[in-house]
Amino acid sequence: MASMLKYDHLRNTFEKLDLYQCLNSDRKDYLQVQICTWDFLPLDLDNKDLIQVVYMILSQVLSTFDDLEALRVPSGDLYHFIFDICNSYHSTNPYHNFRHAVDVLQANYYFLCRLGVLEPMNPGVSFPPAQSEIKNLFQPLDIFALLMASIGHDVGHPGVNNSFMITTSAPLAILYNDKSVLESFHAMSFFHLLREHCFSQLTDLRSNPEYASFRKIVVNSILATDMSMHDEYVTKIQDQAQRLRRNEIDFTDKATCEKEKILMCGALIKCADISNCARPFESAKRWAKILAEEFFEQGDLERELGMPVLPINERGKISLEDFQLTFKRFVALKLFESVSEVTSCIQFTVDHIYENIDIWEEMKQQGKQQQQKQLPMNQNSNSPTEKDVVTTNSIPPQPSPEGKSSTNERPRSGI
Repeated sequence: MASMLKYDHLRNTFEKLDLYQCLNSDRKDYLQVQICTWDFLPLDLDNKDLIQVVYMILSQVLSTFDDLEALRVPSGDLYHFIFDICNSYHSTNPYHNFRHAVDVLQANYYFLCRLGVLEPMNPGVSFPPAQSEIKNLFQPLDIFALLMASIGHDVGHPGVNNSFMITTSAPLAILYNDKSVLESFHAMSFFHLLREHCFSQLTDLRSNPEYASFRKIVVNSILATDMSMHDEYVTKIQDQAQRLRRNEIDFTDKATCEKEKILMCGALIKCADISNCARPFESAKRWAKILAEEFFEQGDLERELGMPVLPINERGKISLEDFQLTFKRFVALKLFESVSEVTSCIQFTVDHIYENIDIWEEMKQQGKQQQQKQLPMNQNSNSPTEKDVVTTNSIPPQPSPEGKSSTNERPRSGI
C-alpha cells in the first residue's frame, strides 16, 4: 500500500507548474463543453486533460456551495490530491484505469446536473427542471461525496475480478472474507488518500462528526458497484420507485431521508459505472472492446495458472456482439429503467441503450450472414447464444421491471 502512494516525482512536477495555467483558453473551453455533454469520451483525452476535468468538476462544487467553504483548498493542494488519485490507478489495465474513473465522475456530474442539484459549468447548457422529489434529498456535502466516490471507486484495481481474487486466495480476499473484496479495498484505499492529502478532516470523525455522512455515502456508493449484488440492488431501487409513486416517503423524517439518499447515491454510481453502454454507439463500442480485452487478459492469466477459464474470458469464444447484447438486455436495462422510474432525468440513457441494442443486433445479423456465406451448405454456425453468455457471467436471464421482457421491443420515450 505504501509503495502505491509514493508519487514524489509527480508531486514535485506539480510544485513547479500550475496545470490550469498551462492549458490555453481554447482547451479549457473545450473541456468545459465536453464535461457538460453526454458525448464525453475520456479515451480521446490525455492525462493532463483528464486531471483537469477532475479539477474543474471538484473545484466547481467546492466553490458553488457555502456549506463546503471549510473544504476549499489551494489549487495546488487539490491538484496534488488528483495527481495521486490518477497514479493510484494502474495504467496497464485496459479498462479499470484512471480514464474509466473520470468517465464515471463525468457521468455522475451530468446526472446531477440533469437532476437539478448542480448547475452545468457550461453556461450554454441547461436542462428542464427535474420533477422527482428525490432531488430534495441532496445537500452540498452529499453531492461532493458522490462525486468523490466516483473518482475513487476503483483506486488500485488489479485488473482482475473478485472471483479471481477469491479463487486464488489472494490476501485481499482473505482480509475481506471473500465479500466485496475489491470494492472494500477501493474504499479503504481512497480514504487513505483523503487522509494523506488536503481532505484529511473528512476522515477524522472524532474532531469532525459532521462528516460522518460523507464517509457513509462514499463507502456505501463504492460498495454498491459490486456487480455480484446487482440484482439485489436493482430490487431496492424498484422498491424506492414504488414508495415514491405511493407517496410513502416522509421527506420530513431525517432517518428516512438518509436511507433513501444513500440508496439513490448507490443507484447513480451504479449507472455511472456502466454508463459507457448507454453512451452514443461509437463511444460504447470502443469501451466494449477495451472491457473485453481486460477480460481476455484475465483469461490468459487463468490459463497460465491452470485455472478454469470462463467463456467470457476466452479469446474468440463469445462474440463482442453477443456479449454486449446480453449485458444490455439482462443487466444494464434492468438498472437504468429502474432508476428512471425514480427520476426521469436519466430516461435518455434508456433510449441510448435501446438504440445501441438495435445496432449491435444488426451487426450480429450481418456477421451471421457473412459466416453463412463462408460455411458449407450443410454446416450450421456454432456461435454462442445469449443464454450461453449470460451463464458465463453467472447472471440468470430475468424479466425487466413490471414483468416486461428486456429485449429491443419497447415503447419509445418522448424524451
